[in-house]
Amino acid sequence: MHNRTREALERLETMIKFGQVGADGVLPSERDLAELLRIGRGAVRSVLRVLGEAGRVRAAANGRMLLGGAEAKSVGGFHRFLTVAPVPCTSHEALRILSFMADAANACGAEMVLYSAGDPADLRERCLGNRYAGVIYFEQYDPAGAAVLAASGLPQMVANLEMYGELPGVGVDYRQIGRLAGRTLVEAGHRNIGYIGGRADAYVTLEMTAGLKGALAEDDLAPHYEAFLEIDRGEPGNYDRIAALLAQPERPTAFMLGRDHLGQYFYQACRELKLRVPEDVSVIGYDNISWPDAGEFGLTTIEQPVAAIGREAVALLRRLAAGDESCRQVRLPGQLIRRASVMPLAAK
Repeated sequence: MHNRTREALERLETMIKFGQVGADGVLPSERDLAELLRIGRGAVRSVLRVLGEAGRVRAAANGRMLLGGAEAKSVGGFHRFLTVAPVPCTSHEALRILSFMADAANACGAEMVLYSAGDPADLRERCLGNRYAGVIYFEQYDPAGAAVLAASGLPQMVANLEMYGELPGVGVDYRQIGRLAGRTLVEAGHRNIGYIGGRADAYVTLEMTAGLKGALAEDDLAPHYEAFLEIDRGEPGNYDRIAALLAQPERPTAFMLGRDHLGQYFYQACRELKLRVPEDVSVIGYDNISWPDAGEFGLTTIEQPVAAIGREAVALLRRLAAGDESCRQVRLPGQLIRRASVMPLAAK
């Protein structure tokens, strides 16, 4: 199979998984697939042949291709649900979680359909007109829009919850993340610990720094707020601000990063300032996703449980759809990934 055909196969499989094509159990025509995948009709036939051999599709009497296997099953009334997420989705983290959600849906014989966040009235009409079992919002939701949909009695929840709100949800226990990072650094002998993360008023930052401050308080240590740096991803000047913090004579001996991708600025600034990690400054990150070079640089981090988020989100929606509201909030812990960026202070 040529590379372009293989790429088209992978793209079509992703579209099927996320309900972007075949949501009604029938694939588009060869001509439409050729236009959609930007390949010739001969290549489309090759793609469909591979899917057919794998039991993913089968030919109907009218010549159209029907979905087969897990995509065509329906179990116990939980047959289809809507996921409201940014489309197209470019975040690697988000794509992985959505992929695990789709896998969990397939495993229980259900189908996940992606819907780009839009007008609440349109969302309500779409949900009621297609007999969805429920709605999963990804990370954020509009409370007013959710209230409009709530009147229909349709279960709603949030996956990878990153906001305060009333809806049930599955997300990371960011306080546990902050505490784990803080205790890892404190137990390594560090007393002056800085934090570099997102907006100070953001849900993730508030929860994560609360955990970090709690970890410090366990040893009667006060946070050094002058070393808590607020960073907006993609904003100009982020590197300069991190470099300025690291250049201070009384800089912290260790830092927590709210996301691993901040490590690229952190290590670059250390290199320019001739600071060695971890000999001169220790650092611990969070997510193990957003910076592909984290392992190469030896960044110790706390892993975001993306697979568990995907599985638990679908499991919670199934319980809600069955009328079980005994557990409305699921908070998942992160796991420490020890590498080489944290050194005991006494060893320096």
